[in-house]
Amino acid sequence: SEIPEACTAYLDGAFVPFADAKVSIATHALQYGTGVFEGIRAYWNAPAEQLYVFRLREHFERMTRSCRIVRIGLPGDADELSAIVLELLRRNAFRSDVYIRPLAYKAARVVKVALHGLRDGFGIYAFPMGGYLSTGGLAAHTTTWRRISDEAIPARAKVSGAYINTALAVEVNLER
Repeated sequence: SEIPEACTAYLDGAFVPFADAKVSIATHALQYGTGVFEGIRAYWNAPAEQLYVFRLREHFERMTRSCRIVRIGLPGDADELSAIVLELLRRNAFRSDVYIRPLAYKAARVVKVALHGLRDGFGIYAFPMGGYLSTGGLAAHTTTWRRISDEAIPARAKVSGAYINTALAVEVNLER
């Protein structure tokens, strides 16, 4: 489902309405897949009226390692980025399970296959999200698509461009 426009996002140092959190069509990350992301879940506990974020600091530690590989600078350490997420959740006042998506990327508007000397961007958005997978069981299939070798694209990093491999594998399974 689409993200509600009424949400607040964080983009390049400021909290902004989600509808205003935009990047250019010429952004390097869109053209070359030069982005790093995390997928973080937060779970609403109704009796405690509290939202609990799952391993927030650990996600940003992994993101930091991934960003080093792709030479993307982050606007803070794991604790500072975690604090931004907590403030974002407070501003959105979610009262349900939530998905949080931090994204660091090469933001320069250039056609240039490179990593050095390009401006970095950083954003976070969050939105209400129930279960990601069905709890009624899963069907496993073998796909003709193979995981990308870490010697070709760093599979150990959550690099946005590499996830086309996963999307293709999922698509093959949906066509069955």
